[in-house]
Amino acid sequence: MNKIIIVGNVSQEPTIKENYVSINVAIKRNYKDQDGNYGADFVWFTAFRQRAEYIGSYINKGDLVSIVGHISTTDKKSQDGKFLPPSHIIDDISRLKKASQNNDEQSGNNPFGAKMPTGELEENLPF
Repeated sequence: MNKIIIVGNVSQEPTIKENYVSINVAIKRNYKDQDGNYGADFVWFTAFRQRAEYIGSYINKGDLVSIVGHISTTDKKSQDGKFLPPSHIIDDISRLKKASQNNDEQSGNNPFGAKMPTGELEENLPF
């Protein structure tokens, strides 16, 4: 099986070419470095056809996205003779949050417009 599933933030505006789109996604690591900060891995993804049209129209820098894809290896070499890295091809992509919604979450605002339940709810549960 050749399948990858990631969630991360788009680190720069998508690069739109004639028949494909490339995006760079920052994926937060699940451990802290020596300074106590979480690092990130930056991974390039490529999309074709309808997915490329969707990304070009709706995905922007800072958006939180979920990507399902696969890795495509190649034995092509660059001009200096080094092997090119594998490609990460997008099979499906969903925008989970717009970049502006990330700021709302940090300020305590609910992006869905509803009030968050208080402790009263838990006190009224029968179990």
